[in-house]
Amino acid sequence: MVVNNFLRLLARLCLMACCIGLLPWSSGVAIAASEKGLVVIEKDDFRLRLAKDVYYLVDPEGTATLDDIREASTRGAFSRFRNDTLQFGYSNHTYWLRFTVENQLKERIGEAPADRFYLTVRYPLLDDVRFYSVHASPYGTRVNEQTLGDSRPFYERVFSTSDLVFPFTLAPGARAEIFLKVTSSSSLSLPLYLEPERAFVGSRFSLDILDGIYLGITLGLCFYNLFLWLNVRERSYIYYVGFVAVYLLFNATMSGHTFRFWPDAIAFQQIAIYFFSIASAFAAALFGREFLQLKQHRPGMYRILSGYMLLCLSAMLAVFLVDPHWAAKLNIAITLG
Repeated sequence: MVVNNFLRLLARLCLMACCIGLLPWSSGVAIAASEKGLVVIEKDDFRLRLAKDVYYLVDPEGTATLDDIREASTRGAFSRFRNDTLQFGYSNHTYWLRFTVENQLKERIGEAPADRFYLTVRYPLLDDVRFYSVHASPYGTRVNEQTLGDSRPFYERVFSTSDLVFPFTLAPGARAEIFLKVTSSSSLSLPLYLEPERAFVGSRFSLDILDGIYLGITLGLCFYNLFLWLNVRERSYIYYVGFVAVYLLFNATMSGHTFRFWPDAIAFQQIAIYFFSIASAFAAALFGREFLQLKQHRPGMYRILSGYMLLCLSAMLAVFLVDPHWAAKLNIAITLG
């Protein structure tokens, strides 16, 4: 029964991953930006995943100001990103991204003099993401600056969402130059999505449904096996419940949902993903050791798994004491183990 439930969980996780992975394609999301970094928005159901032709600049010291970066842009110091996914790996450097948005919407919502757009970063584990929208106005150049990331309290966000959402306005026919300054101890993964207001609301609804389905199925699996344990009192069931619960916390942290439960605990948020990842490895080893009854049938393997579990416990404590970059390396070592 436990094995069947475990296999069902894996199948459901794979199904949810496929659904989430296919969502941009089913919504008509383009994967590359327009030529020369110019994005022209003409429809209110427009949805673009920015990757190719976004321009980037590496700031090793992280001390450059927006004026420095704009001056560097005029000198052609930016490089064009040519891959399908904005990914820079683990780095201590600061990265600047640049592209231009032009508002050519033919249909408008409401009577406001400007239309509302949303740039979403769908990787909530980034430490510090600073957004700059630079556009001309009758009163001169205007700059809209916003800062988000999990190094800042959750309640500072404009929207109570797990993703990092930057709203900005743009008058019909106008252009804005968009800059992003990104620094993080985690992987510098930058899935960027640009949408008008109507498309943004629709995509948030779809993503929330998928997250709700996954969380509901996993919680249901936890309670089902908990009730089985209350009836049969077999330890493998309660260990399995612990594994599913910890793995759920790992996935919820990866998707940014758990941050709202400790909105002021910035230090813990920086290492939470590594803590729950290692805890998942510990819980899986504990369940496997008990379910396979290794102590009775394979004493040598039992000792190996016990040593691995002790290593996991040590690593879970160590992530609170080391720099997040080292916590990431420790997590990789435990995972490979």
